[in-house]
Amino acid sequence: MEGPLNTLETVYGSDGIGDEDTGRGMTDRVQTVATAIYRELERMIPTYGEDVVKEMMPHVVGILESLDAAYKENEEKVM
Repeated sequence: MEGPLNTLETVYGSDGIGDEDTGRGMTDRVQTVATAIYRELERMIPTYGEDVVKEMMPHVVGILESLDAAYKENEEKVM
């Protein structure tokens, strides 16, 4: 059974890196943010329970994906 934080690992890989759609890894800036969010969500589970984190995960993952795409799009425009 997949836990709520495994959703983030599934999207970005166990080390937080990996974008299957583009074949490129997540940008360093988004990787740093994702790692910080992941740690905070882990700390929330004992206090608020897995259900709270589980319900938030699709939103968090979507935001991280959008942020990563925006950074990559910006990099392409700059190059």
